[in-house]
This record gives sequence, C-alpha cells and structure tokens, in this order.
Amino acid sequence: MKEANSNENDAEDASKSGDELPMPESGRHPSYSTDGPTGEGTAPLPRNEFAALSTQDPLALFNKFDTDRSGSISFPEFQEMIPQLGISMTAPKCLKYFEMCDLDGSGAIDFEEFKVALFACDSDGNPVGFAPTTFLSPKDAFEMFDKDGSGKIDEDEFHFLLEYMGIRLNEATEEKMFRKYDTDKSGFIEYKEWKKIWLRVGNTAKELADRGIDVPKFATKSQLVRKLELALDEEERQEAKALLEAERWRNWQRSIRHRTEMVRKAKAKAQEELRSALDAAGQVYVFGSGSLGQFGKEPKDAMGTATLRHQGFDLLKKMWNERLSIGEDNAKENASDFGGKGANANSVALWGRRPEELALGDSVMYCLCESGQIFAWGGNSHWWDEIEHGSYWREHKRGELTGRSRQLLVAPEPEITFVHRNNEVATSPPEPESELDRLKSVLQYYGLWDASEGESLTMVKSHMVPQISYERVKQSLQLRGKPCEEISKMEMINLLREDMALERRICGEAAHLKIRDLDREVWDLLKRKKNKMAKRMALEIAEIWLPLSHTQEREKEEGHRKKRELREAERVKYEEDYQKWTLRRKDCIQMATQYTERGRNVDIGICGITSRGPRVQTPRGYARCRHVFSGSNHAGLVMESGDCYMWGTGASGRLGLDVSEENKNPRADAPHPTLVKKLEGKAVMQGSAGHSHTAVVCDGGDLFIWGSSGSGKLGLGEFCKKKECYCSLPTSLGTLGCRGVARVSCGASHSACVGLRGELFVWGCGDSGRLGLGRGKIKDHYIPQRVVSLPDERFCDVSCGSVHTLALTVIEEEMVGTVTSLRGGRMYCAGPPNVLGAPFPYFRTYKSLEECEVIIKQVSAGYQHQCAVTNEGELLCWGSNRMQCCGHDESVHFISEPSLVRCLYEQPKNIALGKPCRQSSVYGNCTADNGVDGSIGGAAKHVQSQVDAQPYWEVDLRGQADISIIKLWSCTDGSPSSRSKAIQGMFPCWIMISQLPLSSEIGGNSLRSSVDTSVAKIRLTECKQLSIWKRPQGVTGRYVRIQLEALTILQFAQVEVYGREGAAAGNRPSGRVDSAAAGRHVTAAVVRAIDPENCAVAYGRAAAADGYNGEVLRQLDAYADVLSDETLGMALENGRPGGRKTKMGNGWNECPLCVGMDLCNVCRLKLEFKAEIDAMETGSKARLDDIANHILDVKKSPLATADADAPGEA
Repeated sequence: MKEANSNENDAEDASKSGDELPMPESGRHPSYSTDGPTGEGTAPLPRNEFAALSTQDPLALFNKFDTDRSGSISFPEFQEMIPQLGISMTAPKCLKYFEMCDLDGSGAIDFEEFKVALFACDSDGNPVGFAPTTFLSPKDAFEMFDKDGSGKIDEDEFHFLLEYMGIRLNEATEEKMFRKYDTDKSGFIEYKEWKKIWLRVGNTAKELADRGIDVPKFATKSQLVRKLELALDEEERQEAKALLEAERWRNWQRSIRHRTEMVRKAKAKAQEELRSALDAAGQVYVFGSGSLGQFGKEPKDAMGTATLRHQGFDLLKKMWNERLSIGEDNAKENASDFGGKGANANSVALWGRRPEELALGDSVMYCLCESGQIFAWGGNSHWWDEIEHGSYWREHKRGELTGRSRQLLVAPEPEITFVHRNNEVATSPPEPESELDRLKSVLQYYGLWDASEGESLTMVKSHMVPQISYERVKQSLQLRGKPCEEISKMEMINLLREDMALERRICGEAAHLKIRDLDREVWDLLKRKKNKMAKRMALEIAEIWLPLSHTQEREKEEGHRKKRELREAERVKYEEDYQKWTLRRKDCIQMATQYTERGRNVDIGICGITSRGPRVQTPRGYARCRHVFSGSNHAGLVMESGDCYMWGTGASGRLGLDVSEENKNPRADAPHPTLVKKLEGKAVMQGSAGHSHTAVVCDGGDLFIWGSSGSGKLGLGEFCKKKECYCSLPTSLGTLGCRGVARVSCGASHSACVGLRGELFVWGCGDSGRLGLGRGKIKDHYIPQRVVSLPDERFCDVSCGSVHTLALTVIEEEMVGTVTSLRGGRMYCAGPPNVLGAPFPYFRTYKSLEECEVIIKQVSAGYQHQCAVTNEGELLCWGSNRMQCCGHDESVHFISEPSLVRCLYEQPKNIALGKPCRQSSVYGNCTADNGVDGSIGGAAKHVQSQVDAQPYWEVDLRGQADISIIKLWSCTDGSPSSRSKAIQGMFPCWIMISQLPLSSEIGGNSLRSSVDTSVAKIRLTECKQLSIWKRPQGVTGRYVRIQLEALTILQFAQVEVYGREGAAAGNRPSGRVDSAAAGRHVTAAVVRAIDPENCAVAYGRAAAADGYNGEVLRQLDAYADVLSDETLGMALENGRPGGRKTKMGNGWNECPLCVGMDLCNVCRLKLEFKAEIDAMETGSKARLDDIANHILDVKKSPLATADADAPGEA
C-alpha cells in the first residue's frame, strides 16, 4: 500500500506540476512482440540490396517475402518486409497497416491486399504524399489495444496500454487516473481522452524534436502540449487522408480488375471463334526442324502482298504459339498437348489458307493450297563463316542462303552490294529522352543531383528521388497553375519535366532559370512565413505561365486530334487497299497467261512463309497448280492443264529438261519452274522425285522416268549395271507387264509403283530388304519386280523412303447385314530394323495394327522414320525421333511401332467408363456405377433412384477433359409398356458439364444452381432410347450430370462421355488429319478445310464476337471466296448466321454465340457496360480492342474527406 500510495502521489504531482512521467524508448506488451526487423537496433538494409528491391514489381516482391510459399504474407513476414523496403515503422503501426490490409480477417494478406499495403506506405506512389512515421503515436498505441475497433478501451486494456508505454502504476493510481480522464463517465477511455493522458504524461519536448519541430527554449509545458497537439492533429489528418486514398485506390483497382476480367473473357471468346474460323479453313503442323534446323525458322513479320499488308498477323502468331506452347510464358501458362513435341511456329502462315498437299525435300518444303498457290520454306545457310583474305566475298554480300537452296525456294538473287570497310560513322535520329534523363533534369532543378552517386536509374530512384519532398513538387506545379490533388509524386515529377521542357522550348533557357529561381525563393519565403512577398513572386510566375498554359493545352488537343486522325486515316487507307486488292484478285484469277522472258515457261510464282523465301503473291488463275512433289534437291509441280514443270539441281539429268535453245546442258540447274517439253500434251497426273531421279504417271497409266540410273532405280534394264549413266529425257517404262500405273514413288536409290489393278512393283537397290522381295533377293534389281508374296491384296499407294518402302491396300465397303462397314487399308512395310523397329525382308504389317483393325488411308516413308494417316484422321509416326520429328517427347529416341501423335486429332473414347459416380438416392442394387459399366441395354443392371425432387446422377472424370459427345441410353428391359414409361419418365432432363463440383442437394434450387455452375448444358425434351448431344466447340469439364426437373424416379441404362482427357480445348486443333509427309528429320501434316458453307458460318461467328476478326479473315483467299459467294452472303447478313434471339437487358439480342438464355461473354461485356459503349464513336464499336480501351479507361471515384474536427476518428 505504501508503494502504491507513493506512485499515486507521484502521478498526481506530475499531473499538477506539468512535469512528464518518463516514457521508455521501447515498450513491450506480452501479446505484441517487436523483436526482429521492426525492433530497436535493427541493422539497416545494405544500400545495393535496397536499390535492387526498390525496382522490383509488386508480384516479385510478394513472392520474395512469401517465404513459406503459402500464397499469402503473414504478420511476421510483413514485419520482416517493411524495413527491407526502406520504410521505418513502429511495431504497433506495422500491425495497424497489416490489419487494415487484411480485409477478410484471415490473419494473412494475399497479393491484391499486398498492393494496397504498398500503396498506403509509399509516399512516392500515393497522391497524398504521406509515409508512416518512425515514432510511436498515441493513436498507434490506442488502436493496438482497441481490439474490437470500437474506439474505446476498458480498464483492463487501459492497464496493458500503460504497461506497454512503460508507465508502471499501482492499481489504485491506475483506477484514479482512469476515472479522472473518463470525462463522460462511460466506463471506457475513448481516443480523445487517451490523447489527453498521452499529452500530459509524455515527454513533450522529445516528441516535438522527433518530428522536426523547433522547441522554444522558454516555452511553458502547456505551450509545448498545444504545439504537439496541433502537430498530432495534422499528422492524423494526413494519415486518415492517406488511408482513405488507399481505400479509394483499392476500390478503383477492384473495379479495374473486374473490368479487365470481363474484357479478358470477351477477348478469349473472340479469339476462340477466330481460332475456330481459321481451323475451318485448314492448318499445317510441322514436327522437327530438319537435319540442319532449316524448317524451324521464324515466320515472316507479315504475310501481305505488294498491294495489301496482312493485318492481324501478329495476333495469329500469338495464338499459334499459345496453341503450340512455344515460348517460356506459353509453356507455363497455356500448356497444351503440343508442349515439348517439337512443333514449329512458322506454319502459322498457312493457317486458314486451305492447304491440300505437302512435299518434303532435304532442305525445302512445299505446301499446295486450294487456290493453286505453292508456299515454300526452309533452305540451308552457308556452313562456312570465315572468308579468306582477298576473296570476292570479302567485299560483297553473299546472301543468307546457299545457291542450291535459293533455287529450290525460287528466291531472287541477292543484290551484289559493295561493302564499305572504312570508318564512316552513320548518323541516327536522336533517341527519345529516357526516364533517367527526365529524373536527372528534375533533380538538377532542385539542386539535388549528385554525380558521385552514379548515373544508374536504380540508384537515382532509390536514393535521390526520395530527397524531393511531395510538398516541394506540389508547390512547383501549383505555381504553374497545375492541379495536384489526386496524383502521386512520381506523376507530378513527370508533369514538371514536361513543363520545364516547354519553358525551354518557348521562352528559352534564361526564362526557365528565372522561373526556377523564383520557385526556390517562394519556397524559402513560405518556410519563413513571408507570405506576402511569396505571393508577389508567385504572381510573377503565373504571368509568365499564362500564355504557356494556353500553348500547352493547344498542343495537347492538337496531339490527340492528330492521333485520332492518323488512326482513322490508317483505317480508311487499309479499307481502300483492301477494295483494290479484291479487284486485283479478281483480275489476277482471270488474267491471261504470263510467260517468262525467254521460252514458253508459264511464270509461276512460289510464295515464301519465312524471310528467306520470296514475297507472297496474289493467286494467278493461269498459274494454278494441282500437284507438287520434291526430291532431295529438286522439285516439280503439275499444272491444272497437266503440264509438268521442274526446277532445282540438274545433276544427272534429274530435271528432264534435256538440250534446248535455252538450255545447252542437260545437267544444268533451273532457278525457276521450267516446262518439261518431252511431257507436253501428256496430262501428267502424279509425280515423285528421289535423291537424283524423277518419275511421273500420265493420264491413261503411262509411267515416265528419268535421272540417275545408279543401282537400277530407273528400271530400264541390265545395261545400266555395267557403267554409271543417266537419262536426261523422260522415258516410258514399258517393262512392267501391267495395263497401266496408278501411283509411283521414288526413294533414295530405289523405286516402286502400283498398277491400275492393284499390283505392286519394286526395283532398284535391294539393300536392307527395302524391296520386300525376301531374304534371297536382297540385291539390286534393274527391271521392275512384281511383289508376289501378297497375291490376294490390291494396293492403292506406295511410298519409298531412304532405305525402306511402305505399301497401302485399297479401302473397300462391305455389307454386314444391313450395316455398311469398311475393310482394307492395311499397311505393309519392307526395310531394316533401325528404321522400322524390326526386320521386314518381306512386305508385312504390324501386329498391333491388325489387332486393333486400324484402317490406314495414306502413308509416307521418310529418311529414318515414317508416318501414316488413319481413316479416322489420326496421325501415326514411328522410327527415329531425332529433332522430335515423330511428334513425341525429346526423351523418346526411337519408336518401334506406329504410335499416335496425340497432340493432333485423336478419336474420342468413352472416358467415363469405370469412373467414380454418385446419384441422389439408390433404389435396390441400381447403383450409380451401373451407368458407366459399358452395358447400354440395361437389361441386367441400370441406374435407378428413389422418388426424389429433381433427382440427379453424376460422374467425375477425375480431371479436366475435352468433351465432344455425350450419349444417354434409356432402359430397354421389361415389357414394352414399362419400357416406354421408363423412357418417358426421363424427359425433360438436363445434361450438364461443369468444371467445379456441383451441389449434392436435391429439390429447391438444386437444379438452378447446377445449371448456373455448368459451363455447358442442354435440356432434352424428346423421348428417345438414345439421346446424343454434340457439345459446343471448346468446352472442357470434369463433372457430367444428368438431372430431372420433376418429383420422379431417375432411371437409365448408360451414359457415354466421348472426348480426350487432360486436353486444353482452346489450344486443341479442330479437324482431322487428311495427309502427312515424312522427310529428313521432319514430319508435316495437313488438316484439311471444311466445306465453304460451314466456313461462312464460322466467319459469321468470329465477326459477331469481334469485328476485327472479320477484317483478319477476309484477307485470306479461303474467306475472300466465301464472302464473294452471293448464295452464302445471305447467311452472313449482319454477321449472324443461324443466330438465336437471347434476352439482353430490356430487349432481345440476336447473337450466334449465345446459347439459349445464356449470354456469351462478349454480350455480357456489352450489356454490363452498355451506357459507356453507347457513348463511344459509332465507327469504333465494332472492334473489341476499342471497346476494351474505352471501358478500362475508368476514373477513380471522388475522394471522401476525413472529419477535420476529429482527425483521430476519421
């Protein structure tokens, strides 16, 4: 009691006399430890480390300080982070800001909450210029113990608060003090009352000195208390304003995030429709880059012609790379089935061009499109880099490609330009002012530039810029008549730099320096309370800036006007160019035949899809091709007329051009397609080229062959065995002994053909068993040999590779009862095990293909691998996977049997079979698993529930899957009447696909909730034994649910869900593989285009999603033909072919993308922001990009002000 009385007296005496009770340097409370980064004695962060942190983006900082990788930052992590960001903050204030940002009260802050914390604490980033102080304020301490945020503390909390502040009193003294300052007798101490206590017992002089306020030497206690109280009021007002600004910024960011997400979904839908439209017009996929990487070069920057630049090609490349998972970002974020499969990006140039046929050489690849154009890419570079002294190429450019590759690509000769090797320095236009230069100029303006710090942008931003106070920059702008209420310090610095540049440009350097000196004097006068003189100088600056402000406004308006006019002029110019191109395209199709400068060769243009090839040309009707083929270093094509043209290397007479007026050497090279005159008038149907020989099949079955006769590959007889010779003229091969030839193929040193009756003939080198004639005939054959080991087979195609041969049998229809089925399509192989996976001395097939009854429709033999296309449109590859040419992972080096390339088309399978299921209730033994056991009859087992309100059945596919078809089988057991009753009881019913788990409740809003959660759904009303739903394109889901509407029994036999597991629908190509070609460490596959009418529908959907899609598509020949068709033009009216009317706001919306009553994401965006979109200019509403830019340009809401009379309660 004696000690308590003594303390009480001490406190009372101190209160009366005005003396302070000593406050410790750092108080402690058991519940709030300040040990660690925010405690006393914490070592400052090294300068270079802080500089590195200050330039990192918020996400990088968040990941750095989320040390436990939980996806959120806890309070200890927050405490550790604050000093490392150069922010000094007491532990209570740190806790206060942490709790302010922890909006959901989870005890941790996520990334969005983290950005609010950075905004509130960064004086350079928020427009208030406020940063938390380093000293403990009474409000910080009070809020620390006001756990419920009521603005009051009880006696217990008051005790701990005094203890934390280091004021140790006995119970009686504490109680007396509590009652004394509880002026309203509420039983609680409010903040105003606590503030009086803190001012009375605190070290007033020290608190003022800590805040940089001068302490008069002879001031009384009450004067110091009043001065400190005013300082605290201003401090709390600024902090309240900063917190309000942080809240406003958070709401603004939330609005922007919502708008951004809406825009993202709408753009994703628009791009999905654009992908579908491009897919509908065909695609080419290339796996492997060739032996020297020649097929992996980047596509051109643009694929436009001389009269029309290709608009949107960058968007196409971006979407193509996302599909193929090319690029580090796409590999992580948009992982697809193509990831790590060696697919090349350059075939994007053929996306939507209706490709039909491919031809692969050793260094160049060709693609024939429906328009008759041939596109080429590849080509080898010079393998020698060092140029000897005195060489011709020391002074001249040699070009990127070798001469041979340039011939195959039909690329123009490189310009022979003299290379100047003097010391002339080329002048370049001045670079725009950098951020470092801007900051340096402002720092020099304030006299704060320190060259000794170095000219690193990181160091300037972290150490020099913080020396410029927020109020200092604000005054400089206000003197120039600029409002600065809602902008941050860095934004003000940028505005000041613009003003400084304008002063120098208009008034000169001397006037700018005068304004700077006046600005400095005004600042100094205001600090010394010389307001009248400061006002006079401010008016002098205002007079100088009055005409400057008018000039600045005019220039800004002029700049905005020029940008709008330039944007509009570009659109008008492009539209004019497009109209000219359409007219030119029609003229080119009807153009008279153009010939080369000499001779009778038709001028045939080859288009390049990489920078190495020639430029793209508008299709010429006279130069329309219908077939292209390629050998190692020469190529050929067949015109619509049946004429054959050859070009490339002419060694061994492989081009068949012989001696003419133009060509004196039968082995000369041909740099452009040249007519094979020997075949003129014979109507060539098909051709093939090997390493050094060529063969064609003409109308009527005549076979002509020419080139090198090595190893007997020409099949002209034994005389070629005695000496090496060649044949430079197409020569008829009459030693076959059949009525005619249907197909021919040339390998590296052997040949094969198929007769009109299905016979198979082979000749040439027999090494490694490539001729398939048996172990006893592995030798060279100089005349065609018929394959007699398969007498019952009728062949339709053959393909010769480097050391192997593939042959394909005819596909025929047969009737089994009333059902038509296919048979045939068997693939037979001959060759060595290092290519085929096993020795094939005779033609035989793979057991795995026979067991699965796979029907093959096309084959291609390459260098050390081969490929085949099934009748279902699947691509099979096997052999060497070097350069990932087989479309498999890099870790797979060799594939011994035909293996499916899963990133392309894969025949849908029932992925629901045996997967876990559940249902609303179970009747007897009719469990949910019966619905996925494979029994479609339902006679033995079926699914049946009890009488439930809106009963359901659901299957979990155990992962996201690309779903294509869902089949619902009704029960077929029982009497006809009971069977009919069971079927009728199932309808109407809903089939739903969801990516998220659906509710297990029954009745009430169960059905509505499931429908809303689903990504795709359909309501079936027609009573059928088998109901089939072909889901909308691009839908993935994990859960499939069947649910009824009424109070009834759920009863059915089976649900089959066909699709692909783990596939990303948006990145999966649509369409089946039509043909493929295997080359030297490369495979290419063609996905053919669909019919024009469906292309028109795809165009309408894409254009309805985004007008820009229509502008991109109409540049392609495939869609230019569709749009010019008057019959199909009717379906494209308003871009809504087959559109459905959907309720949208107070009216009806006709959109082909909306399904039933569900709006598509594009319509959702337009509906939610209808008022803002209506305010846009009419011409800019068609493009989704323009709408997005307008919607995302949202201003912050007005800033709410704190109560000036009660700053502590704001």
